[in-house]
Amino acid sequence: MDISIYFKPLTPPEFKKDTLGYFTSFNDENGFPVIDEAQIAIIGVNEARGSKNNKGCALSPDEVRREFYELYYHNTPLRIVDLGNIEAGATKEDTFYAVSEVIQELIKKTYL
Repeated sequence: MDISIYFKPLTPPEFKKDTLGYFTSFNDENGFPVIDEAQIAIIGVNEARGSKNNKGCALSPDEVRREFYELYYHNTPLRIVDLGNIEAGATKEDTFYAVSEVIQELIKKTYL
């Protein structure tokens, strides 16, 4: 299954050496990352429907990325892929379906 159809590409900044962002392959203008040898796969979900009193939560995946990828990692190099954000579907059930399909495929590849 081609899970790339569910994701919106990212525009990552440049990262300093030895940060988590430095070790990450992103879904960006260069295309969808190769996930076959990744140790960690990261996804975001831009969905806010159903979250009461949590205005703006659909933007949280990019906010988390901003801080997470600046963390330093000094052990053996990691192979991280960031697949991007799953955009909100026509209904929240559509979004949940997309998330479910992606998670099932990643489990098959043993990333979760």
